[in-house]
Amino acid sequence: MGRPTDPSFRSASSPRRTQVIGDVSVCPNTATFSAGHRLAIWPGVRDRYGSGRRVLPLRDLQERMLFAEALDAVDCLESGVLTSVADADGP
Repeated sequence: MGRPTDPSFRSASSPRRTQVIGDVSVCPNTATFSAGHRLAIWPGVRDRYGSGRRVLPLRDLQERMLFAEALDAVDCLESGVLTSVADADGP
């Protein structure tokens, strides 16, 4: 998804307008960090991109999971963990 193109967006490492409260760094319009770990996203992200809590059809979820498993199987074949397609097919 990448970084928003909104000019008001500043990276959390930006020295401008960063406040340190205890061990938590807070920058306006950015993520909140503590000891290098993100605690929260910047406040306007939900308004800009939505909540991300949409319901996906079961069929879409099944296809996504199967695709991920297929990629893992190909990696196993290419790395030599599996020696044939039949090895990946199970017992």
